[in-house]
Amino acid sequence: MDTVEEGSEFVFQNCFYLVELTGRKAGNLKEFFQQIQEVDGASIFYHFYHSMLEFGLVQPDYYNDFSYWLEQTLHEGELAEKIADPFVWEYNDIEDVRAYLISLIDDHLSRHRGEFTPPKPEIHEFHFRKAVAVVLPTKYRARTLEEFLDCLRKVGVDIIFYHFIESRLRLGQERGRYRDDFSLWIADSVGNKKLANRIASLDPMGFTPEGLKAKLVELVEKALEEGD
Repeated sequence: MDTVEEGSEFVFQNCFYLVELTGRKAGNLKEFFQQIQEVDGASIFYHFYHSMLEFGLVQPDYYNDFSYWLEQTLHEGELAEKIADPFVWEYNDIEDVRAYLISLIDDHLSRHRGEFTPPKPEIHEFHFRKAVAVVLPTKYRARTLEEFLDCLRKVGVDIIFYHFIESRLRLGQERGRYRDDFSLWIADSVGNKKLANRIASLDPMGFTPEGLKAKLVELVEKALEEGD
């Protein structure tokens, strides 16, 4: 169930992630580069973004699995830092993220040809996983902005993650619109494009999960107070 609307009703959905091994692995940078080009987009999504939900949206220096492995196992600090770039949020979808990774690694390999370590022992290999999403509707539904605000205050941060982050990155291409579920519904069903644009412009990298939820609540409250 990918849609959040039934008519003009916003249906808040919960998403549970079942993590699976893909059978793909890498022991050095060249193998990693090859796998990044071929692995399922769901695997890139998992390794790049799952830590947002598990550890908070404000991340340490090497917040994603790729950059952490590159730094801690291959000691490729320069590349790890680039892959940890928080501005990756500016990319539209997972295939854009893949292209970004390919470009960075290809450039790094070209500039450091012949300087890399041999394949690591199996214990140090990077094993690619992917998240299979199981999406279920919740009891929280809204037809007005007031009802939406009431639901927003009550739902958990995992629901915020699904509607605000995953919906844009994973579902944007098939929809043809790279917007989060909240701003899409507010623009199309509520008709408040000003609020929708404010929400769509939020950068989740600057918030904890609770902080992002609080900011969304604040924006909707302000819109209702101003009568937008």
